[in-house]
Amino acid sequence: MIENVNLEDIQKLSKLVDSIGAWLYKTEIDEIKKSNISELTYSELHTLKAIEEIENAKLYEIADKLGVSSASMSVTIDNLEKKSFVIRDKDKNDRRAIIIRLTEKGINANREHEKLHCKMAEAILSKLDKDQQKIIVKAFEKLLSNE
Repeated sequence: MIENVNLEDIQKLSKLVDSIGAWLYKTEIDEIKKSNISELTYSELHTLKAIEEIENAKLYEIADKLGVSSASMSVTIDNLEKKSFVIRDKDKNDRRAIIIRLTEKGINANREHEKLHCKMAEAILSKLDKDQQKIIVKAFEKLLSNE
């Protein structure tokens, strides 16, 4: 065990992480259902985000980023293509490779998804005073940094 962390705090935080994860997932699902991107699943929305973040995204790169199998990602991409959120293009540098690109509809869905995340962040921060808001933002920045 780490010297400056006691067992009671570890147990409390473990339960809090589980509860927060479940709350975030449920809240996001509920917000998606009420939005104009309700035809998309949670997985599909996060796939669109990953495609946007990867330049010239190939299927295996998207799968790797999201921690799923290529077979599973292939099904998701097929569904997104049927719904006109993505297209498959040949790579100009490697004719054997297929690049997954967002359509305009996919780009717009990502913007809407970002708005949902901002709404969720606002809901969290609105329950805290200004000092607590700064502390939680700094804490998450620290947790997600590579330090």
